[in-house]
Amino acid sequence: MYKRVRLKDTVEVPPKHLADVTDERVKALLQDKLEGRMDEDVGSVVSVIEVHDIGEGAVLHNRPGVYYEAEFDALTYDPDMQEVADGTVVETVEFGAFVGIGPVDGLLHVSQITTSTSRSTGRTSSSPPRTPTRPSAWTTPSGSAS
Repeated sequence: MYKRVRLKDTVEVPPKHLADVTDERVKALLQDKLEGRMDEDVGSVVSVIEVHDIGEGAVLHNRPGVYYEAEFDALTYDPDMQEVADGTVVETVEFGAFVGIGPVDGLLHVSQITTSTSRSTGRTSSSPPRTPTRPSAWTTPSGSAS
């Protein structure tokens, strides 16, 4: 499920941008840092939408940048286990199929597809079928399971 959430995070502003600590600059730095990442509490961060507040900067010993705590809105995708969602088959394997659902891939186990045993080719179709799916596990674009 997609959600708009209010988050806080610390962002490092490099020395070359210290004269330009604006909402737009902090948003760009947050986008580079967070978009495409999976967070245990909010799911996968799809996009940083808007920066609401930038706190006071802090300088750390032996670090060139200045660290600011920022409050911002983000669009996240946090699928629930056993949630039914539309997806595209990304890859088939012997034990099932990986289905692309938004910014994450879900594992559709062979036991959820059919009651008979079938062999997969291990190839990805040039025109992947769309299928409603209820994945038993989620993976991020980097491949880690959640």
